[in-house]
Amino acid sequence: MYDAVHRRCAAAGAGHLPPVLVAPGGSAAPLEMPVGLPLGVGGLPFDSAEFEIAGRSLLALFTDGLVTGPERDPDAGVADLCRTLTEYSGLRPDEMRDRIVASGLPAHARDDIALLLVRVHALAEDGMAGWRIDPDPAKVAGARASTNAQLEHWGLDAVGFAVELIVSELVTDAVRYGAPPVYLRLLRDKDRALIREVSDGRETSPHLRRARPDEEGGRGLFLIAHPARRPVGYALHARGEDDLGRGPDRHRRTGPRPLRGRARRRSRRLTPRRTGRTVIQ
Repeated sequence: MYDAVHRRCAAAGAGHLPPVLVAPGGSAAPLEMPVGLPLGVGGLPFDSAEFEIAGRSLLALFTDGLVTGPERDPDAGVADLCRTLTEYSGLRPDEMRDRIVASGLPAHARDDIALLLVRVHALAEDGMAGWRIDPDPAKVAGARASTNAQLEHWGLDAVGFAVELIVSELVTDAVRYGAPPVYLRLLRDKDRALIREVSDGRETSPHLRRARPDEEGGRGLFLIAHPARRPVGYALHARGEDDLGRGPDRHRRTGPRPLRGRARRRSRRLTPRRTGRTVIQ
C-alpha cells in the first residue's frame, strides 16, 4: 500500500520473496520485510513493514518462478534480477519487462512466473484534502459539503455530482458497517486523476454484493461501480478515482534513504479501504 502524499509504502508478505525497489538513478535492492504465511494458511495477522520511498522509484513484485529453477539458487536469481533492473532503470516499465524476459527466464521452471513493475509517484501537499468523520450517519451530509467545497477550490465543479455520489456511498458504508476512526481524503495528482479514499478501523475488507429484488439494502456499492471507471474493489484500501477528461487510466523525494533499519514492523492488519475510477469526458 503506497501513500503518495506522505511517500510511504506499507507492505506485508504472504510466502513470496520480498519486492525489489529501484531508486531513481540508483541501484536495485530487495526490501527488508517480514515474510508471512501463504494466504489461506493459519489465522494469524500479517506483520507489515513501512518504508519511505522517493517519487519515481520503481517496485518490482514477482513470484518465485522468476528467480528459481531446478539448478538455480533463489538468492542468485534475485541478484541477477537486481542487476538487470539497475542496468535498465531509466526505461519505461514495459521496456524493462521485455529486457528481463530477454535476459533469460529459468529453464524448466517449476512454478508459474508473474512479474509486476510499478512506478510510484508523489503528490504535492496542495493536491490533498482530508477530514476525520464522526461515526454518525448525520455527518455524511457534512462530508458531501466538504467535498463540494474542495472541488470548487480546485476548479472541479463539473465533476461534483459524480464525486458527491461516490463519496456519500463510501462514507455511509464506512460509518454504518465499519468502525472508528473514519477518514475521507481527496487526492488530485498531476495527471488530473481525482482519487476519493475512505478508510475505517475495521480489520475486515468490505465487498460488493448483488442484492435480490426483494432486499432493501446491499445495492449502494454495486450502483456506484457503474459511474466508476473500473468496478469498486477492495484490497488494502477503498479508493474512488476520476480521470478528469484524460481517457484510459495509466498507472498506484531524491533517492530513498538506506533500506536497512528503515523498515518499521508492526504486528497488525493493514487498514481496509474502499476503490473505483470514473472517467469524466
